[in-house]
Amino acid sequence: MNRIYIIIALALLLNSSLMAQQFKDGADFCSQTKSHQDYLPQLNEFDSPNTPVHSFNVLNYELKLDIYNCFISPYPRSYSASNKMRFRIDSVLNQVKLNAVNTSLSIDSIKLNTMSLTYTHASDILTINMDRTYNPGEVAEIIIYFRHSTVSDNAFYVYNGMVFTDCPPEGARKWFP
Repeated sequence: MNRIYIIIALALLLNSSLMAQQFKDGADFCSQTKSHQDYLPQLNEFDSPNTPVHSFNVLNYELKLDIYNCFISPYPRSYSASNKMRFRIDSVLNQVKLNAVNTSLSIDSIKLNTMSLTYTHASDILTINMDRTYNPGEVAEIIIYFRHSTVSDNAFYVYNGMVFTDCPPEGARKWFP
């Protein structure tokens, strides 16, 4: 009977040790739990490996956030900001679609150089109509001017004069497009 207890204890110890190795740290675990298949591009079974699964590739974001008031009581979550986004075109496009949660973000304007671009912001998608049709390999740069609302969106936090985000990989859409 004693031998059975020892075998069960060893099995439980081995199992918990194996489960602990599945994730390296808390950030890795958080990233895995927040990832959803709905947001990942899917290859069609007939697509070749060289077929792009998206129409553009973001080269860099330059975020400018005016969060000064977030540090002053009553610590609002609202701020104004801009997102300069530089991207390379992967397939012919005349529109850019970005994730931007409507309840968190309000878009003020979008510029390409000095030209204003038209856009729609509905169902958490920001659709930007480009000034012309772009071809693969071209690089474009737009600036999106926006505001974050004073909402609790589980991505942008303000607490007693501290500001932080907890959003990879999906929550960023709640605090910048």
